[in-house]
Amino acid sequence: MQKEEAAGRDGQQKRQWAPWIAVGAAIAVVGWMASGLLDDAPVEQRASPKAAAQHAVAVQVTDSEVRQVTRFIVSQAEVGPNRTAILRAETSGQVVALPQNRGAHLAAGDLVVQLDLGDRLARLAQAEAVLVQRQRDYSAARKLMKNNNVTEARLAENFAQVQAAEAAVQQIREEIADTKIVAPFEGALNQLSVELGEAVAIGGELARVVDNDPLKVRVQIPQQKISDIRLGQQATIRFISGANRSGIVSFVSTIADRETRTFPVEIEVPNSDHSLPSGTSAEVRLPTGKVPAHFVSPAIMALNTAGVLGVKAVDSEDRVEFFSVDVVRAETDGVWVSGLPDRVRLITLGQGFVNEGAKVRPVEDTAGTPDAPPAPTISETQQPDEANPFEKPADNSRTSKDGSQTTPSAPMKVPATLAHVEQRDQAEPATPLPKTIAEAQRQLNRLGYDVGEVDGILGERTRSALEEFRRHINTASTPAAPDDLLQRLASTILDRE
Repeated sequence: MQKEEAAGRDGQQKRQWAPWIAVGAAIAVVGWMASGLLDDAPVEQRASPKAAAQHAVAVQVTDSEVRQVTRFIVSQAEVGPNRTAILRAETSGQVVALPQNRGAHLAAGDLVVQLDLGDRLARLAQAEAVLVQRQRDYSAARKLMKNNNVTEARLAENFAQVQAAEAAVQQIREEIADTKIVAPFEGALNQLSVELGEAVAIGGELARVVDNDPLKVRVQIPQQKISDIRLGQQATIRFISGANRSGIVSFVSTIADRETRTFPVEIEVPNSDHSLPSGTSAEVRLPTGKVPAHFVSPAIMALNTAGVLGVKAVDSEDRVEFFSVDVVRAETDGVWVSGLPDRVRLITLGQGFVNEGAKVRPVEDTAGTPDAPPAPTISETQQPDEANPFEKPADNSRTSKDGSQTTPSAPMKVPATLAHVEQRDQAEPATPLPKTIAEAQRQLNRLGYDVGEVDGILGERTRSALEEFRRHINTASTPAAPDDLLQRLASTILDRE
C-alpha cells in the first residue's frame, strides 16, 4: 500500500514538470537551429574585407573615352549616265557613211551617220531660182506702186510669193542638213542601229550616245532619314568594281514614292577619265552628323538577361555595371557604340564570369583602347602560329584508351579581346606546348594570379595559380564560359595529371 502511494506521488510530480521540460527542449532546438543558420551564412558575410577582396573574381579592364564619330546612312544605289540621246532620222534616205565605230568617244558635232542627198540639191537649185524670180516681181511692183500703177493688194500678193519661195528654199536646206546625223553632246557612241546601204524612214532609230561624265548615282532614302539629306552634301560612293569616289548631292525629291515611301536622291560623281561605267551597282555613304561614341571590340559585347545588347564595366567601387549600347558605325576590327558615359572602365576579359553588381578585382589591360580604328587583324597579316599562341597543330588526332584513333570536330571561333586576335578552339595535343604555357603564365600574371617569371614550365607555382583561377571561376555567380581559353587550358593541364 505504501509503495502504491509513493508511486502515485512520483507520477504526479512528473506530470507537473512535463510542460516545463517540453518548453526547455523547444528553446534548445531553436537555439541549435539559429546557431546552424549563423554557421551557414555566406563566407563573404563572415570573412574580413581583405579576405573578400582576395576571393573576388579578377577581370581585365581598360579605360575608354568618348570621341565624336560621324554617323552615316548606308544604302545600295544604281549608277546611271548623266544623259542619254537616241538619234533618229528626221528625213528619209539611204545610209551612205558610218564614220564612227560603236564605242567611240564623240565630241559634240561629230558625224555619226550620213544619208544620201538624192534630188535635194536639184530641188534646192530650183527653189532658189523661184525665189529670185519672186523677189524681182516684188521689186517691180513696189516701183509701180509709187506711180499708183498697181494696187496694194497686188503688192501684198507679190510679197507673199517671196516669203513662200524663201520657205521652200529653207525647207530643202534643212532636209540636206538632216542627212548628216551628228552627236548632240560629248559622249560615247553606245549603239549603232543601222548598216551601210540601209534605207531609213523618218523617225527610225539610228544610234545612241551616252554621256558618263558626271555619273548620276541614284539612291532611295527612307522617309525617316530624308530630313538629314540636303543639296550640295558630300557623299562617298563605293562602286561594285571596288573603286571609291566622292560625289555631291544634286537632287533631292520633294515627294516620296507611293509604294515604297522612299525619296529618290541623285548624287553627281565626276568621271572625266571615263573609267567608271554606268548601269552598275554601288554603295552610298551619306554623313548625317556626329555623335559621341566609344570604339570597342565586338568580343566584349553581350546580351543581358532581358536580351539587351550592351557591355560590362567597373565602377569606382569595383562593382560590375551593365550599359546598353547602340551600334553607330562598324569598322574592320571593331564597332563604335553610343550609350556609355564619357569615361568608363570597360571589362575586356572575364566579363562572362561576373554579373551586374558583383564585386570584382580589376586588372589593367596594358594594350588599352586604340585612339583610332586599329590596323588589320594579326590573323590577316601573320601566319596562324605567329598570330595566336593558342593555335594547335593541324594534325591533332589522338589515341583513345581503347587504342582507336579519334579526330576532334572542326575548329570553332571564340571571342577575341581588344587585341583582335582570331583564336580557334581545337583539340588539345597530348602534351601542352611550352608556348601555350608561357602565354597562360602571362595571362595569369595580368589577372593577379602570381606565377612569377614567365618560363614556359608547368611548375608548382603555375599549377597552383591555375587551380586557384579555376576555383574562382567555378565558384563565380555566372557559370564559366566554355570558350574561355585560359579556363580550357586549366582544365586541359590539370585534368590530364
